[in-house]
Amino acid sequence: MRKLPLIAALLSLAGTAGYAANNVDYVATNTPSFANSGASDAEDADNGNAAATVWAGATDSNTGGFAGAFYNSTAPGWDIYSGNDSDGGGFNNNGAYADMFTTLQGGALTAGQTLSIQIQLSSLDQDGQQAAGFDLVNTSGYVDQLSVYMRGGDGNWQYNNGNAYSGGEAAYQSSGLIGGTYLSTTYNHQTYDTFTITILDNSGDYSATFGGASWTGTLASTVNAIRIFNNDGGDSSDVVTNNLQVSTAAVPEPSSIMMMLSSGVLGSLYLLRRKRA
Repeated sequence: MRKLPLIAALLSLAGTAGYAANNVDYVATNTPSFANSGASDAEDADNGNAAATVWAGATDSNTGGFAGAFYNSTAPGWDIYSGNDSDGGGFNNNGAYADMFTTLQGGALTAGQTLSIQIQLSSLDQDGQQAAGFDLVNTSGYVDQLSVYMRGGDGNWQYNNGNAYSGGEAAYQSSGLIGGTYLSTTYNHQTYDTFTITILDNSGDYSATFGGASWTGTLASTVNAIRIFNNDGGDSSDVVTNNLQVSTAAVPEPSSIMMMLSSGVLGSLYLLRRKRA
């Protein structure tokens, strides 16, 4: 009987072996695809450095501002920029913006999977109307599950554990970000910080790190996409990203699990026979 908890645990582990999101390791090689006539914008180092088309997206200069995307060879990485509307700008004033958006191949992140990405900022205007960062998204209804961002005039990054805004870009432009929790991670001029999130179980519990900060939380739903945004950041407000990865924790092969189960059962039978003898 003492072997039953071990057997149950092994069976549970075996049941998590089928992960939805594909393992990838995208390294930036070109201007984001949406701004480059759909051309490939990455190599997938996890799949033989195959060319990949990663980023959909949009830019809008609105009232006399500017917005765009390009390959930043200095960083290096995918670069989006926006800012300087004649109406005063900012997400509360329908300002200029640039977005990049990619849906995870194969499905949503599930227990035992980790997503990571590098991100750096050049600057943000200081009037508090600007924001730049990234969202982890469930594309059913376009609902953010986790947002990590820097506001204009702030010195630290923030995170919001779900539903910072929903409904896509239009809702963001009209309502702005809901106040989040400040992280110890500070503005790090033109230097990459790495964000990682690991899904711990099927209830949406996660652990995350960004720069020197770490925290835990629970997602309201699954994550099957990531969005990078630069909302009216101002002159030189480049948001640069690279090395988008999805990885899966190693689990025993089914044959190995069956051998462990068999050993446990045989061991239990042997001990039972000895006790009866």
